[in-house]
Amino acid sequence: MAGYLDGCGARVASASLRGQTVSHQDRRAHRYQVRVRGRADLFREWKPDMAAAERLRSDCSSWGTTAPPTTSALSLMNRRLAFFGILVFASAVSAQPIDVSLINLIATPREFDGKLVRVRGFARLEFEGTAIYLHREDYLQGITKNGLWLDVEPDSKNKAARANNRYVIVEGVFSMANRGHLGLWSGSINNVVRMDVVSIPK
Repeated sequence: MAGYLDGCGARVASASLRGQTVSHQDRRAHRYQVRVRGRADLFREWKPDMAAAERLRSDCSSWGTTAPPTTSALSLMNRRLAFFGILVFASAVSAQPIDVSLINLIATPREFDGKLVRVRGFARLEFEGTAIYLHREDYLQGITKNGLWLDVEPDSKNKAARANNRYVIVEGVFSMANRGHLGLWSGSINNVVRMDVVSIPK
């Protein structure tokens, strides 16, 4: 078969040089020969990337062979989880307000500065005078030093309007530096999150 194809190729080449007509059978055989030899040449020129093949083999062999965690690794993981749980518990405890009196806040402000506190007192909500006092008489007599400025947001102030002129429970962050309008009070309670009515003065 190879000799026949080579003979066809020779006849086609010779006839082409002489300008003679080539038979249909010889043309078909010659085209087949060219295709076969072309593919053979391509195959001979192809050189596999052995380094890439070796990397692929190494990666495939490592699949599914990861060793389970050792006892020491599990122990370290448990200690980390326990430490994380302690942090969460501590943060939850620290988020609880400190139940303290206005007298203690006024007398020892540094002890509670920046802390979340819960106090009771007489609330007065008015322009440039929103505050909580020891007693209603302190407000009526203008004794602002016996009270703390309440830094209440406008939206919260509207909701807390029913607490005006009432004895209330207030929760918020105490600040010894912020003394309210013109610095008339003994500190302030910022970020008020609670203002509940306790009683109505008679």
